Amino acid sequence: MRWSQNDQDFSQDVIYGQFIGLTPGNSPNTSSEDVVTWSITPQFQISPDLMVYAKASTGYQPGGPNIVAPGLPSQVDSSTLTSYELGMKSAWLENRVLFDLTGYQIDWKDIQVASQVNGISGLVNGGKATSRGLEASLQVRPANGLTLGLNYAYNDSNIDEDFPAITIDPAGNIPGLGDFRVDVNTGLEGDRMPYVPDVTWSLTADYYYPVSHGWAVDFGGGFRWVDDRTNATTNRQVVSLSDPPNTVLQTDITEPLVIGSYNVLDLYASFSNDKWTLRTYVKNATDERAYSTMNDVTSAITGVTHHTSATPIQPRMVGFEVDYRF
Repeated sequence: MRWSQNDQDFSQDVIYGQFIGLTPGNSPNTSSEDVVTWSITPQFQISPDLMVYAKASTGYQPGGPNIVAPGLPSQVDSSTLTSYELGMKSAWLENRVLFDLTGYQIDWKDIQVASQVNGISGLVNGGKATSRGLEASLQVRPANGLTLGLNYAYNDSNIDEDFPAITIDPAGNIPGLGDFRVDVNTGLEGDRMPYVPDVTWSLTADYYYPVSHGWAVDFGGGFRWVDDRTNATTNRQVVSLSDPPNTVLQTDITEPLVIGSYNVLDLYASFSNDKWTLRTYVKNATDERAYSTMNDVTSAITGVTHHTSATPIQPRMVGFEVDYRF
């Protein structure tokens, strides 16, 4: 078991900023919380070559003080999770075949998510989410010096409930109708967890061959595939009259962006002895064009999305290294 205490002080100094609702001057903010986590992992050795295990544990992501702005909470609490895991590790045919299999479920509460209210970004606590998955790893040595590998992972991660609404009341006044309010949900039930692919898998191959006089060659490569992902959760904004209440004037739904799947091939070769290693490699040999992150960039003043910002994966890179051990 582990007990943690997290105290933070925050100072927000604004010189100009009336146009986005921030108050000029110094705005202090604090947060304080206590968190207890625990873990238990029984293991059972069925035979010298077969072991099964189970694990139940908890974890947390620390919270902290938030930006001082209308519509945002003064602090964001820790997000917590409880993880359950059941697995097997095994060896076959005199350790020429290694096979591992793991199934898991992760229950996540008070998810910390980035939210934007009136053009100001801050963190809020969302609802609950569940991740269920399966991971498998197979390693085979069909001949001396040759090792082949296969890794596979399936992850079904979804939000279990709508995130709590952020309410700005009143948000403004419409002549002839009166004050209106804005309710913002930054995540909806059924949304996929951002940046979590449903499926990933990889193939690896490595061949090691001793030449002579202590020298050996080693070459191989890896091919990996990553499924598509979403960059965020669904954003729902409802504009309604404050009086009479529940009179909806407008509802806007912003769907997350979908980042496409991609595959990458890496190759390498080396020539080495006890002291020297000459190594060359090619990362992303096919020069796959894909992206690891992606976000719409929206003006805080006009609310217009004027472009999309994305981070590409590493392009083709060729390298050569020389190592000397002493």
